[in-house]
Amino acid sequence: MDTTSRDVLAPLAEVQASRRRLQRLSRLLDEAIRIPGLGWKFGVDSVVGLVPVVGDIVGLALSGFVVYEGVKLGAPRPLLLKMTGFAALDALVGLVPVLGDVFDFAFKANRINARLLEDYLQDQERRHGIVVAGQGQRRAGIIVLVLAMAAVGGLAWWAARHFL
Repeated sequence: MDTTSRDVLAPLAEVQASRRRLQRLSRLLDEAIRIPGLGWKFGVDSVVGLVPVVGDIVGLALSGFVVYEGVKLGAPRPLLLKMTGFAALDALVGLVPVLGDVFDFAFKANRINARLLEDYLQDQERRHGIVVAGQGQRRAGIIVLVLAMAAVGGLAWWAARHFL
């Protein structure tokens, strides 16, 4: 029996690819631009968030990709809900003019979520080796993610209609 079959190597390759995507995406969204002399960093999420309402919805959609990586990696539901909560908090506070933009500079939801996933993966490696989600767990995770994003998007739309 060949123990180096694609079935054995594919999960490891998938996990490593996800780790690279998470690093690049969270850096792009939260820390891609550095202010010289001050050392402050911000990313695309902060810049896009400057556009009222639409920017915050776009930022939430981009943050959804980080959460989706967690779904693909088989992160447990409580971790996915925590990550979705951080992304939603970032989007909801971002709806508040000026305060939301300042919050976006300071609160790095995508970096936090990437760190949470990395901690989860390291824990899984210590305990069991690489663990990748099955198809049913992925579907359930995607449904939770879509519903959470739709709820925040709906709230943003309602807030825009009533307050802007």
